[in-house]
Amino acid sequence: MDKEFVNKIKSYVDRGIEKSKTAVGKMCAGVEDFGQQSTVRLEITSLQSKKKRLLSQLGTVVYESFAEKKLETVSADSAEVAELVKQLQTVCDDIAVREQQLAAMTKKGKPDTASPDVVDAPAADEPGAETAADDMSADAPAAEPGESD
Repeated sequence: MDKEFVNKIKSYVDRGIEKSKTAVGKMCAGVEDFGQQSTVRLEITSLQSKKKRLLSQLGTVVYESFAEKKLETVSADSAEVAELVKQLQTVCDDIAVREQQLAAMTKKGKPDTASPDVVDAPAADEPGAETAADDMSADAPAAEPGESD
C-alpha cells in the first residue's frame, strides 16, 4: 500500500476520534447542566408548594380570628401572624434566588436546547467526500424512463 494513503487514512481517523471526544465532552456538559437546572426547578416547585401551604395557614389563622375568636381586627404584630409572614417572606426570597440561578444557568449554557456538534464530513476536495454519495446512489434502484417522484 502507498504510505501516503495510509497516513491520510490515519489522519482522518485521528481527526474523527478527536471530534468525537469533543462532541462527547460537550454532550456530557450539557447533560450535567440540564440536571442542575432540573434540580433548581424542583426546588422552586417545592418552595412554591410551601408558600401555598403557609398562605393557607395564614388564611386559617385570620379566619379563626374573625369567625371563632370574634376579633374585629387582626394585627401583623400578633405572634402567630408575624411568624407566618416571616416564613412566607423567607420562602419568597428563596424562590427569587432559585429563579435567578435558573435564569443564569439558562443564559450561560442553554442546555435545554443545546446539542453536541455533529462530526464534520470530509471537505469536497478530501478523499472520501464523494464516495458516500456515490455509494448511496449506487445502492438506489434506477428509475425507469418516465418515472418521477
